[in-house]
Amino acid sequence: SFLVITKVNIEKNGNAVALSSLSQFLEKLKGKNILFISTSTLERNIEQTFKNEVLLTEIKKSYPNRVTIKIEEYPAVLNLKIISDSKTQIFVLNQIGYAILENSEQKNLPTLILKTQKPVESKTSLLIDNEKLKIIAEAFQKFAQIFGMKIVEGEWRKTERELHLKTEKNFSIWLDLTQNVENQLLKLRRALVKLDIYNTPLEYIDLRIAGGENEKVIYKKK
Repeated sequence: SFLVITKVNIEKNGNAVALSSLSQFLEKLKGKNILFISTSTLERNIEQTFKNEVLLTEIKKSYPNRVTIKIEEYPAVLNLKIISDSKTQIFVLNQIGYAILENSEQKNLPTLILKTQKPVESKTSLLIDNEKLKIIAEAFQKFAQIFGMKIVEGEWRKTERELHLKTEKNFSIWLDLTQNVENQLLKLRRALVKLDIYNTPLEYIDLRIAGGENEKVIYKKK
């Protein structure tokens, strides 16, 4: 009885996996002899069960009777607002494109708008492809890094394969998601000598047109 597990601690870095959902794994531990439990098997089981939320699981034994389960969840990267003909839905997406929260948003994350005809039926499905989400999230981040200007929200125009970023200066940046996003932003940085985006009242800046030395920055003033 000295080596029977009586305490199980859970440490998580997010809230995608509810503690109640882990109860089945806790039951496999409590009352068992700590010497004979297979931590690697249990780690794989948790990661497989929550493969859309959990990046890594680590289980440590603390003799004589305590086990700690550490769960590292995929980080949240943006809020996704889906506007359909019938309703508006809001999700918090993790790094691989799955919703970890529904009907909720995190204020510290950028918001991406997607207009569709039909609402999302299940939040458990992949909402944005991993590679596409990476490009979109980096566009938010790169713009802020390069220009020191906040992005209020973005709109993903899926059919046109475009991303429109609305800045705190109330103008939009139009990007082509089939082309290198950072190169498009650097093109705008080179144009700052002629276009003062910080003080000029603008409606939009179009960075989609590419063509070697003939690349253009198209913009419309208010």
